[in-house]
Order: sequence, then structure tokens, then C-alpha cells
Amino acid sequence: MKITREPIGEQYHMLIDFISTNCDQFFLVERDDMDVEENARLLKKELQPNLLAIKNQSAWIGTKLLNGQTAKVHYYYLTENTKQILKKYASSLYSWTQPELLEDLTFLKNNNPWFVTVGHEKFAYFEENSPEIEEALNELKIPLTPRRRNS
Repeated sequence: MKITREPIGEQYHMLIDFISTNCDQFFLVERDDMDVEENARLLKKELQPNLLAIKNQSAWIGTKLLNGQTAKVHYYYLTENTKQILKKYASSLYSWTQPELLEDLTFLKNNNPWFVTVGHEKFAYFEENSPEIEEALNELKIPLTPRRRNS
């Protein structure tokens, strides 16, 4: 299910709260072909105690780099503390773009993508279609369109 309007401010915070009740990890991407600003460096420092791994990858859900390029994908535990950090550094879902922040905030449940964001494309979706997700997002007044899956 795709989000059709960007959650901003309190709506963004409530979305992060909802996602955190379902997921246990998240990742952020640091592109090698772009610098990061001070805000991104401070973010990485605050998240450091919850870092699981940093992997050089040429692809991750929602993105595939070309010409052999890679990026650093930072994997973190999703805790109460990291949830608050995600809410502190961004006031909207599509704020997660480099160079000010890291990119493509994606949440994982049992090591599988659950909620995917491609910030610079202003695109976000839930990997699964479920009545529970749809109901929760309706309560948060976040509009969705069903996402068709290839069979």
C-alpha cells in the first residue's frame, strides 16, 4: 500500500510511532557520491550505540545503483531511543535525503522490509497489504492506495 500524501509534523511522528510497534530494525543510506552535512554527522553519532552493521551495497529495496556504484547502508535496532531520534531529526517523511540527512528510511520486521521510503522520489509504501495497516493509517488520516503485487 502506497502513501499518497507526505506525512508532516505530528502526522509524521504518529506514523513513526505506529511503525515502531511493528518493526525491530531500520536502515538509512549514505551515498558515496555525495557529501553529508553536519546534521547527518550528528544523526549518525546519536544513532551509533544502536548500530547493527554498515554494508556497502549497490542495491536495496526501492533503489539500484548503476555503473558499479555503492552506498553505505546503515542498519540499526529500532528502540524507543532511536524512534525519538528519527522524530527529532526530521519533521516529514521525505526529509530523509542526503546531504542534510541520510536517505531512504526503511523499516524491517524480522529482517524483511515492512515500510519503504525513497525520499528523493517522494515515494513510500508498506510491503504488505493488510486491513490492520489500512485501519491504522486511516485513523492517522494518512491516505493510501493499494499496492499491487506481482504474482
